[in-house]
Amino acid sequence: MDENKKWHETWWGITFLTMLALIMVVLIFYFYQIFYYVDNLKKGNLSVFSPEVLGPSYYNVNTSAQSQTEIATPDDPSIGPADAKVVVVLFQNYLCPHCQQQYPILDRIINIYKDRVKFIFRDYPVEFAFPGSELAAQAAECADDQGKYWEYVGLLYDNQASLNNEDVLKSLANQLMMEQVAFDNCLTTKKYYAEVMMDLQAGATLGVSGTPTFFIKGVKVAGAITYNNFVKVLDEQLELAK
Repeated sequence: MDENKKWHETWWGITFLTMLALIMVVLIFYFYQIFYYVDNLKKGNLSVFSPEVLGPSYYNVNTSAQSQTEIATPDDPSIGPADAKVVVVLFQNYLCPHCQQQYPILDRIINIYKDRVKFIFRDYPVEFAFPGSELAAQAAECADDQGKYWEYVGLLYDNQASLNNEDVLKSLANQLMMEQVAFDNCLTTKKYYAEVMMDLQAGATLGVSGTPTFFIKGVKVAGAITYNNFVKVLDEQLELAK
């Protein structure tokens, strides 16, 4: 061994530096992927979906009763008949811009089909990408306690820019003339934190990677759905269910 060599000129020094460089490359790539994921999740680009590219046959896939039961849990807010043959489960995030854009379409769809289709609402709050989404989801559950869930959701989307403030969430309840003390206690004590986290875990297990994500009779549709396509799909499923 040449004792005049500097450490980085020795075989072990070269090996160490090579390994260090590889580790740095992997870390840079890893953090870039995280940044890319969060940035696209915030923009709603992660699950952008154009329903026009799918034909009717996509929605006609039958799923097992067990699969449908796992997706459509009975303890989540819902609208529609308990015995409906067609069930739509929505995973949403109240700070997601695409969920906000989907709301008026979904509200119109619900008003038309609520006597024949059951709509179930589940939470998918990704807190690191949308700070405040967990608390907003809990607030919506608290509103459901007082029978004001869907009306409250509309206010959440109308005030999406300020939902990371607990006082705003409480003031929205006041606008709907809820029993304020009960709502405030529900939110402050985090009554529905565990349930919201269960929805988040369930969504991840079911392959939800962004919002909105729908399960129409157990078939996953990721991303926003246009009004015309929603009508087309539900009419097809109701016809098949006869």
